[in-house]
Amino acid sequence: MNKRGFTLVELLAVIVILGVLATTATYVSTRQLEKVKQQAYDQLAESSYDAAQNYMLEYGLDSNLTYKDGKQKIQNITIKELVKDGKLEDAIDPATKSEKCTGIVKIKLASSGKKTDDFDSADSYAFRVCLKCVSYKNTYDFPKDEANSWSDSEKCTDQDYESGKWDD
Repeated sequence: MNKRGFTLVELLAVIVILGVLATTATYVSTRQLEKVKQQAYDQLAESSYDAAQNYMLEYGLDSNLTYKDGKQKIQNITIKELVKDGKLEDAIDPATKSEKCTGIVKIKLASSGKKTDDFDSADSYAFRVCLKCVSYKNTYDFPKDEANSWSDSEKCTDQDYESGKWDD
């Protein structure tokens, strides 16, 4: 047994192994954190969709939400409106936990839906949530199979994402 201690090669090998382990742990932790944030954004969008359905139940839809000249009118409800009406809890950005998210929920007749005088089936409508937070912006379609029913002219615009800016 060598009484002088570890050789330089042995010390370097240990440092390299520790570096690889630290890098791997950091990478896995970062990926997991991003996955959790994405799930939080997805949940906020789904909550916005649920809130828009509840809003429709209480207030109804614009009676002109029908096809005209081959085009369909879309009704918009801002995220801020849903929060102020109590249909949605504060739309706090999951990443910053302080800033509020903005955006709108667009509602139109589903491609297979028929307009009814009262809101009796969510299947009759297609919902598009345009959600923008500090470092996140995305579009969600509900129900999922209605994603292709939205035309290019009905895409979420920058104005849609900025709708309902918070005063505070």
